[in-house]
Amino acid sequence: MAAKVAESPIPSSAETEGENPLLSEFTFPPYDMIEAKHVRTGIKTLLRRLEDDLVELENTVEPTWDKLVVPLEKIVDNLTVVWGIVNHLKSVKDNAELRSAIEEVHVRYQFLRLLSPVVLLLHDCLTCVKTGECPLCFI
Repeated sequence: MAAKVAESPIPSSAETEGENPLLSEFTFPPYDMIEAKHVRTGIKTLLRRLEDDLVELENTVEPTWDKLVVPLEKIVDNLTVVWGIVNHLKSVKDNAELRSAIEEVHVRYQFLRLLSPVVLLLHDCLTCVKTGECPLCFI
């Protein structure tokens, strides 16, 4: 089972979904609406959601492209897009409150992105997909 990111208070679903532009669906990022408070709550909520998605993927993993790579790509893309928005804002709208918010969530971001043990399992399964042989998975 994948390691969990340290617990922290997460705003209610109604608050985050309805009021946080980082968690809304958009074609073009709503940069003008995003504030430091959205970074704090939005990234924490997103990371929690994506962590749950990774755990679910780990628990139901099948070493096929559609069952492994496609869902993993959606998880990674979601994180990449939102973190890219935050980094862009840091470059063009830098202030102490925004820097503080980014520093507060950066460790959680790095943990999910790089250190989650599920990444090792997924790497092994991707190797299985490539080689067609898998002592660790279900082939």
